[in-house]
Amino acid sequence: MREGKIQGVIDLVNKRTQSFIDEFQEYTTGTRVLLLVRRSKDGGHQNSEYKRRALRQVTNDTEDFAKALEIMLMLQATTHYEYRVYSTVNPQSLLNGERLLKEKMLNMDYSDAEQKVNFYQRLEDRWVGCLVASKTPSGEKKFIIDVDKFDDSDALDFCTENDIHIYRKYQTKNGWHLIVEPFNSALLGKDIADLQKEGLILIAY
Repeated sequence: MREGKIQGVIDLVNKRTQSFIDEFQEYTTGTRVLLLVRRSKDGGHQNSEYKRRALRQVTNDTEDFAKALEIMLMLQATTHYEYRVYSTVNPQSLLNGERLLKEKMLNMDYSDAEQKVNFYQRLEDRWVGCLVASKTPSGEKKFIIDVDKFDDSDALDFCTENDIHIYRKYQTKNGWHLIVEPFNSALLGKDIADLQKEGLILIAY
C-alpha cells in the first residue's frame, strides 16, 4: 500500500472514530467490550465462533474506547474480509464478571488436564466472555430493538403505543436499531422486530 493511500486510510479511520465518539459518547463510558467479528453468513469460518472473532477489547473510559475503536477500524479497512465492529450497548459490571470467572475457574478444579489447559490458554478470552455475560448494573440497562428492514414504522408505533422511551435510533446494513428502555419482552411480536436484551451497537460494517 502506497504512503498516500496509507495516510488516506488513517485519516478516514480517525474521522470515523471521532464521528462515533461525538454521536454515541454516552455509550463509550464505563466498562465496555468492543468486538471485531466476521459473521459466518458473511463468509466467516463455519461452526467456530472463536475463529470468526478476530479481536475483543475491554475499555474503561472514552479514551480507551477511542483507541480500541481506531485499531479495529484500521484492521477492518485493511483486510478484504467482511468484518463488523460492535460494542456492548450496556456497561459491564467488573464485580459480576469477576464472580462468573471465579465460578468457571472453580469448575476447572473438577476437569481433566486437557480441559484445564484449553481453559487457561484462553483465559483472557474467558474473562471477556464473563464480562459480556455479567449482569448490567441496575438503572443502566438498555434493550435494542432490531428491525431487519428499512421500514421501521411498526417498531416505532409499538414503542409509542406501549410508552417505551427510545434513547437512540440508527441505521444498520439491513434496517434499524432502536436503543430503548427495558420493557416486557412478551409484548414485542416477532413480526415486528427482534429484541436484544444484552445488545451490541453496530459501529461499522
